[in-house]
Amino acid sequence: MTQTQTNDTFLLHILFKRKWALLVAILAGIGLAILINAVFPPTYRVTNSIRIGQYMDEPLEMAEFTKQRFKQIGFLQEAFEGANLELDTPPDDLPAMVKVSIENDFNRQKDVDTILFSTTASTPEGALGMNQALSSHLTAQHDLELQRIRASRQAAVADWEAR
Repeated sequence: MTQTQTNDTFLLHILFKRKWALLVAILAGIGLAILINAVFPPTYRVTNSIRIGQYMDEPLEMAEFTKQRFKQIGFLQEAFEGANLELDTPPDDLPAMVKVSIENDFNRQKDVDTILFSTTASTPEGALGMNQALSSHLTAQHDLELQRIRASRQAAVADWEAR
């Protein structure tokens, strides 16, 4: 018998002698995994990005404004109600379900900010639905803001030309 075979036999003998302790440890690990899976429901996250600033004089200001909008409970409720999403979350907890960050990559495109936002829910459909609702609502809000800015600029130009 070689040294390797002797070591293998010795290890198998030790494992066989302690089979009950090993079996109890494996079963405890499986039980703990099942308990953790039952107690902590799965969480799904969907991330989206919106580029702001291609038509704006102050894209970073608009991006910061947008970031603040995501923290407003009324804005979130409007978005989710408009998409007919039924959420079992109290309104005060809605901002915790949405994470927002602003990225500004000067090397890629000048004067364009990217707003990254992600939504969290207990089902993939819920997370995706929330994300799509926020994206649509935010896009509509930005379109209205752009129209307001353009109208005020046109009025200022018309006023200046009238003088």
